[in-house]
Parts: sequence; C-alpha cells; structure tokens
Amino acid sequence: MLTFQFPKLEAIEADALHHYRERAEMSGRRRTTDDLDDLALTLGVAPPPADEPEEVDELGRSKPSEAGPHSGVRRARRTARQSRRGKRKQRASGEDEGFSTDSTLAEGDAEDYFAAHQQLERRVHGLLDDVRAEDFRDPEKGVAVKFGGWRKHHEEEYVNAFGGLALVHAWEFWARGEMVGWEPLRVSCWSPVMSSADMQSNTTLESFTWFQSIHAYCHPVRPQNEDMDEDDDEEPPLGPEGDLIPEMVSRAVVPLLVKALENGAYDPYSAPQTRRAVDLADVISELTGKDSRKYTVSDLSHE
Repeated sequence: MLTFQFPKLEAIEADALHHYRERAEMSGRRRTTDDLDDLALTLGVAPPPADEPEEVDELGRSKPSEAGPHSGVRRARRTARQSRRGKRKQRASGEDEGFSTDSTLAEGDAEDYFAAHQQLERRVHGLLDDVRAEDFRDPEKGVAVKFGGWRKHHEEEYVNAFGGLALVHAWEFWARGEMVGWEPLRVSCWSPVMSSADMQSNTTLESFTWFQSIHAYCHPVRPQNEDMDEDDDEEPPLGPEGDLIPEMVSRAVVPLLVKALENGAYDPYSAPQTRRAVDLADVISELTGKDSRKYTVSDLSHE
C-alpha cells in the first residue's frame, strides 16, 4: 500500500517546497523595491527624458512610472510598508522594530499562502482516504502493535534482525506526512495535524505525534514485580532496541529541514529565525550526535 502512496507524498512535499520558494522570492522582491524607494527618496531620481518611450505591460497598458521619489507607485509602497509596520507594533512581543525584516506577506498573499497550505493538508489526509483498515491508517494501531508483539515474544530474534530500525523505516511515511508544511523557524507554522488556533505553538519536534508515539514505543511498560516498589511517575526504561528517535530524526527530519532551508524556509535577515535555527541545530546535534554522518554531511549547523 505504501509503495503506491510514497510517490504521492513526495509530490506533496515538493509542492510545499515550491511554496517556500515563492514566498522567499516575494520577500526578496519587496526588499529590493523598498531599498530602491528609500534611495530614490534620499538621493533623488531624475525624471525620464521627454522622448523616452512609455512603458507598457504585456497587455499594452501604460505602466505607472517609478521615476520620481514621490511617484504614485513609490508612495503606495511606502504607505503599505507603514501599514505593515503599524500592525506589527500592535502585536509586538518585545522584539525591537529595528530588527524587523518586514517579510510578512501582504494580507491577500498571506490568505493565498494559508489556503495553499490547507490544500496540502487535505491532500495529505486524502492519501489514506480509500484505506479502511485502521491499522494502516494509524501506525500506533498497526506498526507499533506488530513490532511490539515481535519484540515481546521473540526479543532475541527482534534485536538480531534490527527490528527497531525496521520499525522506523515503516513509520517514516506517517512521520513525513505529519511534517508536510512544518516551518520551525517561523512563529506561525503549519502542520496537517493542528488546527489554525494551534498554529502559533507547534514549533518543536516534541510536539509531533510520531515523536511522542515512538518515544512511548521505546519505553515499553513492563509488568511490575510484586516484590519491587516502583515509582509510578518514573518513566519505563528503554527497550532492547534503544532510543529510535535519533534514527527517525536522521532519516526523515534532517533531509526535510535541509530541503526546506535550501528553498527559502529560512530568512537570513531575520534575527529571531537565526536564533531558532541555532536552537534547532543544537536539538538535532543532541539527538543524532555531532559526529553522526547526517549531521556533518548535511552541515545543518551552518545553514
């Protein structure tokens, strides 16, 4: 079943990367035009020669002139910039406005961007619409149960066959589906498993269902020995496969993050995003180890 669904999931992931790239390009164009407007206002711009041909668009319509520092186009852009700044100050969270990169999308563009991500969400959920078996729809009821039974009844065989790594491989589809559209460097990130009301809070790996589920799988609850007085609040010890979270991070999370950063999911002009990138790199290094091949080859710590 997953053999047919994986290519569809990869197509959805590619579309998410395209969204990041388009947004980054829009922000880049805005910065360029704003810088040109500021230069025009500061240094002045000579009007175009009288015999210069009129600029027209692809439909032959006259294009507004940007020649003068106080042209209508430049005034409209400055007004829009001041409006965005006013809205940022209203919802300010202690950040110095001087550090703002003004990369927030315009209202219409932001609505389109959110609608595009909602469409990704529907496509992710639609991957399993025709699946009726609950153990295929939910890895906790399928993969975890089957591998857990193997571990319980044939532990030695399970360990010798690297059953834990096989479980990660089998769980990867659901983990990647859950992380489509995840933007950990932005305050307003999106994920298929969250409502719009929760968009502000889901920025960490620990918030994903796959992380919590695999963590629980790696700490199986064993029958208590009546002769032992165990603390109910104490977390069960690791199972024979050890901690599988680093393997999933190495296998699914790091490649996802590298592709996202390469396609504009990180704004290098943003101090808050840079701080979050450093924090995220620290988390990755703690989970996988700074000597791990995934960490060093991807060079995530220098993105």
